[in-house]
Amino acid sequence: MSKGGVKAEVCAEPAAAERAIATIAVTPPTEQPGRDTKNAKAGGRRWRFWRRNLPSPQLSKGELASALALHSPGLVAELHAISLRALQAEDQRETRLDAKAQSLLTTATLTMTVAFGFGGAVLLAHPEYLRTSGEAVAIACLAAYGIALLLGLLASFFAVSALRVSDDYRHISEADVFNPVELRDADAACTSPEIKSDNEKAVALYQRYMASAYWRIWQQHYRVHERKASRIRRGQNFLVGFLVMLMLIAGTLAYTATKVYVASGKASAPSQKGTP
Repeated sequence: MSKGGVKAEVCAEPAAAERAIATIAVTPPTEQPGRDTKNAKAGGRRWRFWRRNLPSPQLSKGELASALALHSPGLVAELHAISLRALQAEDQRETRLDAKAQSLLTTATLTMTVAFGFGGAVLLAHPEYLRTSGEAVAIACLAAYGIALLLGLLASFFAVSALRVSDDYRHISEADVFNPVELRDADAACTSPEIKSDNEKAVALYQRYMASAYWRIWQQHYRVHERKASRIRRGQNFLVGFLVMLMLIAGTLAYTATKVYVASGKASAPSQKGTP
């Protein structure tokens, strides 16, 4: 049998691909196709506080079945390898996201410690330091301190939320690997183990089934990591707001200290002149 004849026979029947899709839970698309393209045309990249404007990776059941109904063993093997690489990339992405969440939590914790200690020792214990700048400035500074603490707590909350263990991760189960229907169909395609073309056909049928399983797991992990990344981004935004508030408070205190120093200098000058 010619090589071209082998490619024409392999995966010619899409029933196996349909069964492969049916054995894996399918989640409907979360975004409409072309939505990001419309947003890009309307106003370019838009900054969003709560989520990123990314295309959804979800394929419908019919789209995935149609993509897997291939006639080439080489293409099936390539898709199988791409699915495995995508899973490995998501595993590496999880490691990087956890490192960012841990760094965010550490930074927020240290800055919160400094802010609580500084606020307790200066602002709350001695609020009279701010009265020289007026009652409005004192109230605004104390309010900024409260807002800063709230933002720091929110940053820590989202960092912990991103590090929280999730039950949404999936894995290849024994039922997927040793699916009797898929194994029987793939084995039936190999009429003679001594014929290389029959072996390629059987392997391609099984790889097509496993590629669909790997891809659905990748889609699930992608969704989990997008939620994790969104939480980290929120925590980073709250941390930036926390630091901005601390800078405003520091500026107010510096202004107050300068004003007190200048006033004390002016008060001591006449007394020095009157001394014989």
